[in-house]
Amino acid sequence: MAKSLEDLKKNYIQKYTLQLIVAGKDKSLLRSEMCCDVCGETHLAWEIHQIPYFEGGKLAANYEAGSMMLACEKCMENHDLKVLESDNAMNFDASNLAIKEILGK
Repeated sequence: MAKSLEDLKKNYIQKYTLQLIVAGKDKSLLRSEMCCDVCGETHLAWEIHQIPYFEGGKLAANYEAGSMMLACEKCMENHDLKVLESDNAMNFDASNLAIKEILGK
């Protein structure tokens, strides 16, 4: 049975918190920004989602047709793009939401 986004997020919070403690590092190690392949701009990681290949993206030339790309929520709305429905996409979102919660955003 697949885990829910909330369960996955909790698992990532525990994993990242333990990794930071073991490494003796602060929260600055966590990836808080990512680039949108559609508009080419940098956004907060939890505002980015995995999408199917989008030929109209500014960075589409960096990908082969049929591959996965990243899109910010604004581009998803503007271009009517849909989040990939896969375990990897759900883990990607859960990981970014965990980072958001750890950073207290």
